Amino acid sequence: MTRHRRNPSSRGFTAIEMLVVIAILGILLTTGIPLFTSIIQQTKMVGIINNTGSMFRYARSEAIKKNFQTVLRYDFNTRRVEVFADLHGTATTDPPDGIFNPVVGEPPTTTDYWLGSFGLPAGIEVEAPGTQDEIDGFTTVNNGGTNEQVAIFLPTGSIDVVGALRLADARGNYFEIRISPAATARIHVQKWDTTELEWFEKGEDGHAWEWL
Repeated sequence: MTRHRRNPSSRGFTAIEMLVVIAILGILLTTGIPLFTSIIQQTKMVGIINNTGSMFRYARSEAIKKNFQTVLRYDFNTRRVEVFADLHGTATTDPPDGIFNPVVGEPPTTTDYWLGSFGLPAGIEVEAPGTQDEIDGFTTVNNGGTNEQVAIFLPTGSIDVVGALRLADARGNYFEIRISPAATARIHVQKWDTTELEWFEKGEDGHAWEWL
């Protein structure tokens, strides 16, 4: 009788080999999922920072192009960053006041009107570290009895008062989009350094952005 030898390469996994594979998969899942989640969170935060910076640039460019005052504000109730044309105060004969108050019946180009807005996604908040202000500086206006800080861009392209809007994610990474100096309204993106307790731009004085 001729005996057929089994091809060693065709044999199945042993119990020990299966346990080793399961252990390796467990290690990969344990180390990989947190890293993947961190990358997603970083991507989300960078996207919001870029959107906010673009809104600041848009507000400034519209002020220059249309030759009127524009305002960027954050609405804490709706969690939206908003930009509008600030053509007047309470009445069309009043000077711009930094508050969105369109006059009913007036054509859109002769009264305050929206230029754009976007909302913050879940996990991203307007927030600052420690006792710092979520919105640092900018122009203070009284909107319906509540004081709020808004970024006002003038037709010259300058900003009325320099300041910063600060953002945070669920992991405790804080960023600010700062507008200064007043004349050129330049945008600076800075991250809070938890070790030195200072705000730094990426690469400033050799500082790299370390994510939590």
